[in-house]
Amino acid sequence: MTPSPRTLLALSLLLGACKKDEAAAMDTASTSSGTIDGIYMVEVPIESNDNCTDTIEHNFADAYLPDDNEEWTNDTSSAQSSSLTFIQIIQIDEENAILIWENDAFPGTGEDEDWTFLWSGEESNSTSESHESGYEFSTSTSATSSVVFAAEFDEGELSGTWESVSRTNTQWTESDTWSKTLLASPQLGETGQIPSALYLVVDMEQLNPKTGQTMIIEGAAQTNEWDSFDCTAEPCSLKVVAACEGSYEITGVWTGYTEDDAKAYEGVGGVGQPPGS
Repeated sequence: MTPSPRTLLALSLLLGACKKDEAAAMDTASTSSGTIDGIYMVEVPIESNDNCTDTIEHNFADAYLPDDNEEWTNDTSSAQSSSLTFIQIIQIDEENAILIWENDAFPGTGEDEDWTFLWSGEESNSTSESHESGYEFSTSTSATSSVVFAAEFDEGELSGTWESVSRTNTQWTESDTWSKTLLASPQLGETGQIPSALYLVVDMEQLNPKTGQTMIIEGAAQTNEWDSFDCTAEPCSLKVVAACEGSYEITGVWTGYTEDDAKAYEGVGGVGQPPGS
């Protein structure tokens, strides 16, 4: 016997009401029990309070940092809408949880509504080379970074501040002078390997071939010449420290999925809207 249209309509309305009751029950259970388990849809603003600084140290005798060009003024502005993505939070116990953001995981601690997720990392490497004639060159890099997400959960909604800090320290050392026999080597020529020309300038004298007079060239790139003492001490050294820190506010809402929905995040992880779309 085929159900009548009126019966089908009544069943449809009843099913819809049951689903609403089930969703409300899930929401109540999630928020009232104090757990933060679940998948959240979060909005990330493109604007951030980024602050980056570069610090340069060296022992080149007459070098200085180039001045900014004050003759021109350039103003640029841009605006983009926020990005949208999904995150998963797995609460291990009353004081520990894990935040999964696409392919990254952040351990967290907290209680009740207030939680902090964080991770820090560091990396370093160095290389050196030397020649039997006495020439030496070395470079070393160390980098550190940290991320802190302080979040507050309240009745299925989250809000918090995402803060990131990074610091990269790169240092080079090189012999101030070297043997003429090395001028034809693949690594060297009349100027060395230390990248001082990328960061430093110097005022230098140069003979004008037409007038025979000496003229001063201001702001010429500083290099390490093979046959002159360019630095105040042996070896020549250059250190560049780049540091950045930034923060932005994040808001989100619980989707209704919890840790029990094991495959739910597989379907939405990495899904969202990029900034400006």
